[in-house]
Amino acid sequence: MRQSELLFSPDGYYTEGPYYQRFALKPFVVLRGNRKNDPARKIFEHRDGILLKALRTTIQLTYDGYFFPFNDAIKDKSLQTDELYHGVAIAYRKTRDPGLLSIAQWQGRTVLTDDGKLVADDLAAGKAGPFPFKSLLLSDGPEGDKGAVAILREGDSTSGQALIAKNSSQGMGHGHFDKLSWQYYDNGNEIVSDYGAARFLNIEAKDGGRYLPENESWAKQTIAHNTLVVDEKAISMAM
Repeated sequence: MRQSELLFSPDGYYTEGPYYQRFALKPFVVLRGNRKNDPARKIFEHRDGILLKALRTTIQLTYDGYFFPFNDAIKDKSLQTDELYHGVAIAYRKTRDPGLLSIAQWQGRTVLTDDGKLVADDLAAGKAGPFPFKSLLLSDGPEGDKGAVAILREGDSTSGQALIAKNSSQGMGHGHFDKLSWQYYDNGNEIVSDYGAARFLNIEAKDGGRYLPENESWAKQTIAHNTLVVDEKAISMAM
């Protein structure tokens, strides 16, 4: 519970970015038993419902189900993870939000728990509705004063347009040192890439970054990705 107070912003954004936010939701799964055995703690009401906010924010930070690759994320990670199979099922039991059923449908499976059975039953009953993907400004930092991530959307989250500007904190140990990142998606494709894992360039423990094609191109050419650089200084975003 203390970690939920320090690591998530008031908007439910996890300081290390969406790829790691799924790990941060693991206590959500662990505390599920606490909800049943010690309801007086009011886990889901704690800090203005931060765990449910964090679950929804995790989903918002995706395009076609895949996490926006902030910091040193790997691009092949999506909502199809054990943490989120449990998280979506738990959140659905708590909220009965039909949008969460559509996410479970996209995931293609649920969990062998009473929460998962409820999800499966209600999906079979046709109770799913669209998840409300939308434009958002997600503050960073426990007090919401460490910058923010802006998501601008037009259309749905599978084939529509999405512009993401990450002007947030460094993000602790997994952080991308560029604080002026932006990415753009359209028609199901990543159009403008800013892949944070490129920060492992020349790091021996990461094979010098050789597994990333970006490290043979723009990752060697700029100190702040997708940002105009003059005299080795990032001076503004280059749209």
